[in-house]
Amino acid sequence: MDATPVVIDLAKDVFELASADAQGRIVERKRLSRSAFSRCLVNRPPLQVATKAHGSP
Repeated sequence: MDATPVVIDLAKDVFELASADAQGRIVERKRLSRSAFSRCLVNRPPLQVATKAHGSP
């Protein structure tokens, strides 16, 4: 099964997504609210997901 690689930068209010093609080139970028993020992933083909998150004081 082929999966589209997606990197997600998690934050409190805004999530940023970057999707890559088979050669690793970014083909899509989105900046989404928390609610829009969950709607964005519904009915997508299989994804390979990597996340980036960091804490703040």
